[in-house]
Amino acid sequence: MKIPNFINDRFVTKDGYLTESSRHMLEQLFNELQQQMSDEGHIVPSQTTANITVLAADAEKKGAFYYDEDTDEVKVNIDGAPKVVQVV
Repeated sequence: MKIPNFINDRFVTKDGYLTESSRHMLEQLFNELQQQMSDEGHIVPSQTTANITVLAADAEKKGAFYYDEDTDEVKVNIDGAPKVVQVV
């Protein structure tokens, strides 16, 4: 999920309306949330097996979930290696 950066700027005008930068930031945030969330729950981001391997190598991505669109599996990054989530 790509959360927009916070812009430390005036949030509303003197008349009480959102400023252009505030409106833009909120639009980005709401669009991203609507794409990643549904009434049924969180939508796991889809990636290819090759992309998951690259992403898993990033130390900051520990614990990240991915849907492997090549193998139809959900994977989680554990210690730099993508592991298949097993459902029993």
